[in-house]
Amino acid sequence: MTEEPTLEDRLAVASNLMTYQMAPFVTQISGILDADSGEHVGSGGYIHWRDKRFLLTNEHVAATVQKHSLARKCFDTEDYLRINNPFVAIGAPHDLAISPVDDHWNSVCHSGMAFPDYRFEAKHAPLQAEYLFVMGFTDEKSYFSAIGQMLFTPGTPYLT
Repeated sequence: MTEEPTLEDRLAVASNLMTYQMAPFVTQISGILDADSGEHVGSGGYIHWRDKRFLLTNEHVAATVQKHSLARKCFDTEDYLRINNPFVAIGAPHDLAISPVDDHWNSVCHSGMAFPDYRFEAKHAPLQAEYLFVMGFTDEKSYFSAIGQMLFTPGTPYLT
């Protein structure tokens, strides 16, 4: 007789499955320090809205463009793409920024995806016992490897 999985076991499986499902939609956003180095500045997500692709992030992340150029990295590629289009941003308490990305979407080979607009709800209406899954890239886990000449920024999934 096999033992029934605990709620903690089931949530761990759900978190892993959600990580695989959502990974193509999220991106790390990095600051370009010079031709050979960068620093992690935040996370973003790709959305498809009214027949266009956009990068959605926080206003405080987009504001770092005042310090240095920004770049994004699509799912399953090592290539970074410079963010050339300006952000439209709304500060506190919303902390949102958006920039079009259609102009360079296919300039590198990747499997990234934009979250389609038909999957957005008109309003937030959580259900009883509903869980929230978020995924981002934290500064604490990122580092630049001089040997590999790469910025490493592992994703951090969170189910609550």
